[in-house]
Amino acid sequence: LAAHIRELAEQAGSPPRYEEEIGALRACLDKLPEKSRELVQLYYYHDVGTPEIARQLDMKADTVCRALSRVRDKLRECLRRQDLPGGAAH
Repeated sequence: LAAHIRELAEQAGSPPRYEEEIGALRACLDKLPEKSRELVQLYYYHDVGTPEIARQLDMKADTVCRALSRVRDKLRECLRRQDLPGGAAH
């Protein structure tokens, strides 16, 4: 799942290789609460580490790690409901 998110971030301006999976992941990301999307943006799109995210969002680093883990779980479940490979545990 993390690889798919990173690939989506890296290919923001170009067509994805796994169009169906990336499209489904995009749809799942859009369903997340704003705070969760912000964490994904910072961590995967902008390659900001958890200590820096914690500082920026006035959170503890371990809270950021747990939140990212929950977001990945939610995305996996969303993809699983769509029966796509990214929904498998990675």
